Amino acid sequence: AWTYRMERLKAHGRELEQQVREREALLQRATRDALTGLWNRTAILEILAREVESARKVDASLAIVIIDVDHFKRINDTHGHLCGDAVLRMLGAQLSARIRVADSLGRFGGEEFLLVLPGAPPQRPFLPLERLRRSIAEIPFSHDGVLINVTASFGMAWKIPRGVFNWS
Repeated sequence: AWTYRMERLKAHGRELEQQVREREALLQRATRDALTGLWNRTAILEILAREVESARKVDASLAIVIIDVDHFKRINDTHGHLCGDAVLRMLGAQLSARIRVADSLGRFGGEEFLLVLPGAPPQRPFLPLERLRRSIAEIPFSHDGVLINVTASFGMAWKIPRGVFNWS
C-alpha cells in the first residue's frame, strides 16, 4: 500500500510539473514577441503604465524612448524579409544587452522598439542613449555574405519630478 501511494504521489508530482511548464509556456507566448523574444506590445505598454503610475506616486523621473530602425523597408525590399527579421532579432539582442536591469524593452511595432527607463535623470543630450544609438551603427551585421549598415533613430520623452527644470 505504501509503495502504491508513493507511486501515485510521484505521478501526481510529474503531472503538476507538466502543468507548471505548460503555464510558463503560455505566459511566455502571451507576453513575449515571437520574433525578438522581447516584451510584446501589450506587455511593454502594461509595464509603461505601471512605471508612469509609480513615477507619479513618488514624484520620480521616468524616460520613455521610441527606437525606430532607419530605412527598414529598404532592408526588407533589398535583402528580403528573412534578412529584416534577422536584423530585428539582432537589434533586440544588442539593445537588451546594453540597457540597465531596471529598464524594460519591448517590440512596439514592426521595426519600432519601446524602452522604459525608470529613474533616468533629465539631461540633454542623454548620453547613455547617445552611446546606445552609436553602438547600433557599429554592430557588424551581414546576411548571405552582404554587410548591412543598420542605424536607428531615437525619440525620447521624460516625466520630470516637480521642481526640476534645469537641462544639463
